[in-house]
Order: sequence, then C-alpha cells, then structure tokens
Amino acid sequence: MDSELKKNLSQQLESALTSGNKETGKKIAKRALDRGISPSEFFISIVQPQLHEIGEKFERLEIFLPALMKSANVVLAMQEQVLEPALTARDEEHTELGTVILGTVQSDIHDIGKNMVKLMLRVNGFNVIDLGTDTKVTDFIKAAEIKQADIIGASSLLTTSLPYIEDLITRTHELGLDSEYKIIIGGAPVSETFAADVGADAYGSDAIHGVKMCRQLVGKEE
Repeated sequence: MDSELKKNLSQQLESALTSGNKETGKKIAKRALDRGISPSEFFISIVQPQLHEIGEKFERLEIFLPALMKSANVVLAMQEQVLEPALTARDEEHTELGTVILGTVQSDIHDIGKNMVKLMLRVNGFNVIDLGTDTKVTDFIKAAEIKQADIIGASSLLTTSLPYIEDLITRTHELGLDSEYKIIIGGAPVSETFAADVGADAYGSDAIHGVKMCRQLVGKEE
C-alpha cells in the first residue's frame, strides 16, 4: 500500500471514528477497496492501529464508554456492510478444516478484532463457534467439549483482561485437556512473549496470521 494513501485513509478514518460517522466510515472502506487494497489489508493496516489507539486512550481514561461505543459502531458498520461482503465474495474454499471456539475473554467487551478473525477463519474453511464478549473461562471449556472443538481462540483488547487468558490455559491444564484443545490467543495487549509465558499453543498477531497459525495447529500448514 502506498504510504501516502495509507496516511490519508488513516487520518480520514480517525476523524470518522471520533465523530461516530458510520456513513463516512463505510465510504472510506469502499474507497480503499476501489484502490485495490484487500479487505484484510485495510483492516490490519488501517483499522487495527486505530482500534489499538482507542483502546489505549480508554485505558488511560482519556475517552469514556460512549466514545468507545461510537467508534466501535463505525467499525462494525464497515465490517458488516463493506469488508465482510468483499471477503465472502472472494471465498472459494469451503472444506471444513476444524472447529474453533472463539470469544473475547471475561471483563472485555471489545469484539471488532475478534469478528474479523471469525470471518477470516470461516472463509478459510474453519467452523467457528462465536461466544461473543465477556466470555467466562468455564464457558470456553464447556463449548469446546460440547462442540468437540479442535481449537479455542481467546481475544483481548484490554490489559486488565489478560489474567483471564492465563486462567483459561491454567484451567485446561488442570483438567487434563491439553491434548484435546489447542489454544491460540491474540489482541492488542497480547504478545508472542506473553503467549509463551502463559503456555498458549499459538499467538496470532492479526487476523491473517491467526488463520495461518490455526492451519498449523490442525496440521494443514507448515
């Protein structure tokens, strides 16, 4: 992506998120796609950094819940009405590679990044069970058992929710479920180092990388 185009799109999106203007947000996404930027590239390079910045501002109490929700609604509109249809139109593979239980961990209500991961997994052949946000550790494990899942995917945007990721991994160890389910984690405050420290099976730095790691976990990619 051209650096000047990236800068312009980022500035325009920042304004749309701040004002909560969903129509402007959708126009920005359409403009990006018209310029040949893929839906996943637009999300990772333009949307994701904005979400990270908004999350940090919220944690620093520089913005509050109403502003957070306004921004989230803009991104949701772009995702549902522009990015998802474009991604789905490109989907040519429908072979089910495995079942993924996906959710945002307890105490965290952010779901834009999780939803993008869900979509990317589905168009790449995975069956995804989305548990939504503020998901309890016991709910992840219960759903994995009921659906006979291959992978549990836990997302976080707030650093305050990271202990619940560690709790999830610890609980699966205590129950002897290590061989039953692989656990992949991701989100703005999550790092490869954190994933290794808490014993996760994989770390996804973004939606594309998350799909690649899930394919590796089910033995479909080197």
